Amino acid sequence: HLTVNQRVLGSSPRGRAKSCTVGVAFLFLMHIIMMTLLNDFYHLFFPNVCVVCGNSLVQGEEKICYDCLGDMPLTHTMYHDKNEVERRFYGKVEIERACSLFRFQKGGSVQRALHALKYKNQPEVGYVLGQYLGNELIKSNNYRDVQCITPVPLHWRKEKIRGYNQSYHIALGLSERLGLPIYDNIIKIKENETQTKKGVFERWQNTLSVYQVKDVTLFQNNHILIVDDVLTTGSTLEACAHSILQVEGTKVSIATLALA
Repeated sequence: HLTVNQRVLGSSPRGRAKSCTVGVAFLFLMHIIMMTLLNDFYHLFFPNVCVVCGNSLVQGEEKICYDCLGDMPLTHTMYHDKNEVERRFYGKVEIERACSLFRFQKGGSVQRALHALKYKNQPEVGYVLGQYLGNELIKSNNYRDVQCITPVPLHWRKEKIRGYNQSYHIALGLSERLGLPIYDNIIKIKENETQTKKGVFERWQNTLSVYQVKDVTLFQNNHILIVDDVLTTGSTLEACAHSILQVEGTKVSIATLALA
């Protein structure tokens, strides 16, 4: 039998509020337990591992572990004028600034990360590395007047096969850090041949008249940052820059994840 105090407490507004609070806390606790179990069950079949080395990621790591990130050689080109990236474009196209985050080394961590990004259905890798690129650009004074970001486009057939444009996902991470809009405003109007085994001149010929601006009003009187995954000869980025510079009042800078 309940005492008088218990009956009063149970029937009073204070007692009902207390019971409600306990009930909400219990439901919240059960929700956390269920989410943890579901997360553990998911990772049993889809392990949360580093795309570079395959080791399990710890809390705070996203797609790439800190050890592998530490192995990726930085170029520091965003901090220097007339750097080796900018020199790739001398005499070819007028740009304001150009930089790459990492130095590409055959068989290295950067190559494995980019391989996962492009060929293993891991677009999130682009977003994460785009954030790292953004962190470095924030520290540099050379990109403060950039007004928008545009990714190098894929031809629609290639994007349909891959399922996404890796450069767009890099731009997403960069945009999140820099607080700048993304204008996915260049279209690849011709599907050129693969560039992997072509020389400098052949790559340049292969990209002639390939890119076109979709809406010139988005670019007018803006400083546009073109984003891509890897800079090799620079022919693709050069062609994109030429298409943008045909728009009135535009300036162009370039940023890539890697320099080959």
